[in-house]
Amino acid sequence: DQRSQVIGKADYFAGHLPLYELLHLPDISTFDLYSIIREPYAHLHSHLNYVKRVRPGSSLEALYTYRHYDTVNGLSDKLNAIDFSDAEAISSFVDRLADYERDFFDNIQTRYFLDYRPGQVEQNDLEEAQQNLGRFRSVGLTETYDAFRDRFCEDRGLAPQRQDLQSNKSAYYRLFDLSDRTIRAALQPLVVFDLNLYDFVAKQWWQNNVLNR
Repeated sequence: DQRSQVIGKADYFAGHLPLYELLHLPDISTFDLYSIIREPYAHLHSHLNYVKRVRPGSSLEALYTYRHYDTVNGLSDKLNAIDFSDAEAISSFVDRLADYERDFFDNIQTRYFLDYRPGQVEQNDLEEAQQNLGRFRSVGLTETYDAFRDRFCEDRGLAPQRQDLQSNKSAYYRLFDLSDRTIRAALQPLVVFDLNLYDFVAKQWWQNNVLNR
């Protein structure tokens, strides 16, 4: 396809590409792969917040010349009906996720390191994702971004950079309290394997860096 043709001529490329898409790109074995993951609850919060804002932000579709699928619009409607200060409402949403909805919210970061798309992430998928990390030259953590940036520059023979981490934040950003234990418990099924993957990456690449979790 057109994207494969463009990437085939590129010196580097970047984006939100899961492993199963990367492996279908031409000459992918000639590229060094890097990735960076985020604390799972914070990542899920950001993703839920984005999908929730799809419907209210639909007026921007014309500006950015794209259109969300009806499935995404439907999920946005569902999220806008939830009181995210109510742990029981969140738990009910998690329990009732349909298969296609799980693909949007269930252990999203573990899914990115799989060369297939599971209906629901299980222990064997986590183990497969951990093995697939070996395909990557380095995997960083948002929470130790400076260390990842410095190591990347040294690895590529680049001068040290002072680029600050940019977060996807908006006036609507606070969807729920990330420190609320009841909220975290309600969302835990959606991040249980991402939490394990995050700890695995932290120990493998960043064990000398302090993480405030």
